Formats: sequence, C-alpha cells, structure tokens
Amino acid sequence: MKAVVIENNQVDFKDTDDPINKENQMLVSVISAGLNGADILQKRGGYPAMPPWPQHIPGLEVAGTVVAIGSAVENFVLGDLVMSLVGGGAQAELAVVEPEYALKIPKELDPTKAGGFCEIFFTAYDALINRADLKIGDDVLIVGAQGGVGTAAIQIANIYNCNITAMVRDLKFETELINLHADRVVTGLKEEKFDVILDLVTGPDLSSRISNLKTEGRYVVIGVGAGFKVDINLLKIMEKRARLTGATLRSRSKFEKQLLANQIQDRLLKFVKNGHIDVAVHKLYDFNQVQQAYADFENGGKLGKIILAN
Repeated sequence: MKAVVIENNQVDFKDTDDPINKENQMLVSVISAGLNGADILQKRGGYPAMPPWPQHIPGLEVAGTVVAIGSAVENFVLGDLVMSLVGGGAQAELAVVEPEYALKIPKELDPTKAGGFCEIFFTAYDALINRADLKIGDDVLIVGAQGGVGTAAIQIANIYNCNITAMVRDLKFETELINLHADRVVTGLKEEKFDVILDLVTGPDLSSRISNLKTEGRYVVIGVGAGFKVDINLLKIMEKRARLTGATLRSRSKFEKQLLANQIQDRLLKFVKNGHIDVAVHKLYDFNQVQQAYADFENGGKLGKIILAN
C-alpha cells in the first residue's frame, strides 16, 4: 500500500508494507483521515505513537470500508462503513482499527467528512461533558473556537442550549461561527463571566481568563499552542471554588476510549442523524497532496478540519 510516511521531519506519500490486523482487530480500506495538531508534532519529532501502533505513519482518526475482520470481532461485517480513533497509521490506503471504539458511519454523514469526525468530537465531548460537567443553559467560552475541536465544541454546547461565546484571533470567520450556533464571536474579554471555559490555546492569558469564571466555574485545558507554562494566582481558584483541569486523548487507555466511544454512540450520533451536528471542513486534499495539506495546517488561519482523502 501507499501511506503518509514521516522521514527526517518531512512527510511523503509512498509505498510501505501493508498492515495486518490481529484476531481482535479490523482492517479498513481508507476513505479519509483527518489531519490534527498531533500529526504536526509527530512530524517534528514529538508526540510519538504508543506501541504497537506504527511509529512512521501518522493519523489518529480514520473513515473507511471494512475489508478484513479478525475472528474475535463482533458487531461488524465486511463492507461496513466505519469511522474510528486509532493510535496511529490512519493516513494510508489501509489502516488497522480497534472495534471497541469504531462507529458505523450514519448515512447522513458524508464518509469523506467522517474521516475528520472522531478526534474532534471525542475530544470536545470528553472535555465539555466529562471534564466540565456541562449543564443545560451554561454560559460557555470556547477559546480558539475556529479550529476543528472548537467547531465541534460549539455544536455540542448548542445541543445543551448553552450561551456560547467563541473567542478567536480575528473576526474573518464570524459569520461561519455564528452559523455553527455560536451566540457571539469575540477577540477579547472584559468583565464577562462564564460557567465553563474550554481553552484550546492556553498561554499566559490563562491566568487572566480565570477571572472570567463564575463562582464554581470549570476551566478545561485541551490545547497549549500559545504556551504550556503559565503563572496562576491560586487565590482566584480558591475564591471562586473553581475547577481547573485538562485532558489529552491519544494516551488514554483502550478501556477509556471504549467508554468514550460508547458515549458518542449513545448520546451524540443521533444529532448527526438529525442534522444538528456535522464536520466543519476547511479543505479536502488528496493523499498525494500531503505536503500541501500539512503546510496549510501549519500556516493556521483556517476554520474547521483539513482532511486527507483517497
């Protein structure tokens, strides 16, 4: 098969060995795979895949057609269209998938878009529901709202009838974010107070944004693009009885990912089926355009997902 291969901190779409699924795994013919910040870090030599996932082929989410099934796999058959988190290896013509956190693609979701679904919606759901204990009607601030996870978080918060403020660097995507059901789009804050702050950027402004939490507010960090070391006035946390937490997805155990997949299956896919949730796509690239896709991602200034498609 051909796959995106990382060599000397560069990516290329080239021939490599076919993966082989074990008895408790499936093999899919890849339709599409999302591009994520973790892939950029892996290309630069950081954030490696956890063994036994391939170390040289990036990609944390995939959509495709099941072409081989291990003898211990249940609930899937050859020909099923599935989307899934993977520990690596998604950006290829063939990829191994763990059935425990694979989802059958609803007919209402374009399979090409589905390759960009799992990483952003699993991450956003876990952050808002499991970490921030999101409640109906909460006032929510999403910092870095125009990225893939940010656009997913807006849609999830909308399902909970939250009042959503999307914070971005500039307002060029204001209309698009409002169409995703953000109530307003801002580039800075004043005296506003929020029940939940979801931070995909972090950096030194985290300390000041804690002042924008309500009493017993919840602050969740899931991105550190602006810096991961900050000074925090702990008195603010104490006075507000606030919760400051964070999460990543790749390093979670198989059991934890399975629980999260079950939540998505039971609580979120119905909103895909009724049209309330979709994958916001910045641009689709063919796999043989992988260098352009990675460069586009690294240049920033996009709304939604970059997706590689076969």
